[in-house]
Amino acid sequence: MDLPPFALKQVCMNIIEGENERLLHVASTDLVHEAQLLRKIQHTNIIELVGTSDGAIDQGRFFVILEKLECTLESKVEKWDGIRGLKQITPKSAVELRVSLVALPIASGLEYLHSKNIIYRDLKPGNIGFDELGNIKIFDFGLAIEVPKGKMIEGTTGTLRYMAPEMKSNRYSFPVDVYSFAIMLWEIITSRLPFAKEIPLYSFSTPIDISDDRRPDLKYVESKTLAKLLGACWSVNPDERWDFEKIILELQNYSLEFARVKASKMKPSSRRLSTSQHIR
Repeated sequence: MDLPPFALKQVCMNIIEGENERLLHVASTDLVHEAQLLRKIQHTNIIELVGTSDGAIDQGRFFVILEKLECTLESKVEKWDGIRGLKQITPKSAVELRVSLVALPIASGLEYLHSKNIIYRDLKPGNIGFDELGNIKIFDFGLAIEVPKGKMIEGTTGTLRYMAPEMKSNRYSFPVDVYSFAIMLWEIITSRLPFAKEIPLYSFSTPIDISDDRRPDLKYVESKTLAKLLGACWSVNPDERWDFEKIILELQNYSLEFARVKASKMKPSSRRLSTSQHIR
């Protein structure tokens, strides 16, 4: 029987070697935690756990087997940035495709995670993958955590560029994922790196502190619908942020409206030709 493409994930011993045993234990425990979490969930847009080993955890012999991904959203955005060139605004048709094929599946996966009381906590393009068919897969659950609804947690974690303000010093809950999604959605729409000046992509210097109310520039977002969504989802007040059920609804409405406007601009003869071609 042919096995589906898969990837193996384990603690990298050549990096751990020479460090103390605590580091090995922490890294191994995180990997076990990720496997345990993935066993409990199943969604089209979340990476599938194929299996795990029986190796000793503290000896670095434990590994997990995951479905194989072809590339990440991070690499896609870099490509889009190159295609954009000197253009200030991403073409509407490209934005709509990215919303329907990338943003909506990510939102769907996150809505599912929140329904299972899981906060992802490290949403970024580098943790979003594409399988061989181009389907979106959220992966790397090392920082994800199960939290009962209504409970607040503490602990600064994640990636600074996409980190919600309240994660730096206060208690937080599920809205931190909504904030990270909004920052990443702006990046998907604009093909630009958020907070590029404050946090340069290639720099060994200390990042400039981002004030709690600073956000990416909406002048690069042509759609008022998407601009409104971004403004609500990256609100400084976590209680004002939309949940993923509403986000999905608004993204779907945006795509439907785009299709309606596009169809209204087509000449009647063009529409008839397209219909006949489709039937054949």
